[in-house]
Amino acid sequence: MPLGTLTELPAPKGATTNAIQILKNLAYIFCDIDGTLTGNNGRGHSSKLLDTLQRLMSHGLKIGLVSGRETLTVLAVHRIFDLNGPIISENGAELVLDPRHDETQRMKIGGLSLSQIATITQRLEAHGFGERCFIDPEKKHLVTLYPNEFPRHRPEDLPILCERVIAVLQPLANEIEISYSSAAIDICARGVNKGTGIQKMCETLFEPLSVVAFVGDSVNDLPAFEVVSRGGGWVALVRNEPAVKSCLQTCPRVYYARASASEGAVKFLEFFSRHRNL
Repeated sequence: MPLGTLTELPAPKGATTNAIQILKNLAYIFCDIDGTLTGNNGRGHSSKLLDTLQRLMSHGLKIGLVSGRETLTVLAVHRIFDLNGPIISENGAELVLDPRHDETQRMKIGGLSLSQIATITQRLEAHGFGERCFIDPEKKHLVTLYPNEFPRHRPEDLPILCERVIAVLQPLANEIEISYSSAAIDICARGVNKGTGIQKMCETLFEPLSVVAFVGDSVNDLPAFEVVSRGGGWVALVRNEPAVKSCLQTCPRVYYARASASEGAVKFLEFFSRHRNL
C-alpha cells in the first residue's frame, strides 16, 4: 500500500526489524495538542485517550507536549492529562523540562523580538487582516493569526489564508517562518520551530533523537517530523494532510493513523503498546 494513503498498518511500508526495534526503545512521545490530542477544532478528545496515556506512563514512558500555544495554556493541558514529560511551547520558543515538579523553570530558546511583532502586526492590519482574523494576545514569542470564525472555522481554508500572509510579509522573509496548523497561522522567528525545540530538549537532557516519537497533524508540525525522523526516531501523522504526507514519503519510520485527530493519536499509542507488549 503506498505511503501517500492514510492507513494504519501493522508495520508501516518500508519498516524493518531495526525500525521496530527503535519503536521498542522509545523513551519519549511528544504530541501536538490541537488536532492531535484534541479534536480538529481544538475541543474534546477520544474516550480512550486518558487511559492509554496513563497506561504508557505507568510503564516508564515520558509523554510531553509540543505546541504553538503559549506556555501557561500548554501547562494547563499538561495538568489535565497528568503528563510526565517536558513541554515545548510557542512552536519551539520555550521549553519546560520537568513541568510536573517545577513549572517555573522555563528555558527561552528563541522567538520574535517586540519590534518584529509590532512590524508584523502593523503590516497585517494595513492589508485588512484585522477584519477577517484576530491575533492571539497571549503569545510572547510569535504571532498567531486565527480566523474570526475559530473554533468553528474550516481548517481546509487555512492554506489559502497562509499564502496571503506569506505574500504580505514577503519583505520579512529572511527573518521569519510562516506555517499553519488545523487552527491558525503561525509566524515565528526563522530557525525557531517545533523541530528545533525537540532538538534543544534532547541536547539539554543528553538524549538521542532516536528515543523520541512525535505525533502531529499539520504543516507547522513538519519541522518536528523532519528533525525526529532524521535523528532516527518515529513519527505519526493523524490527519489526511496532503502537504505533510508528501514530505513524509521518504521517512523510514512513519505511522499513518486510520482515524484522525485524538482518535488517530490513540491508534498510534495502541500500535506502540502492541510492539512493547504493554
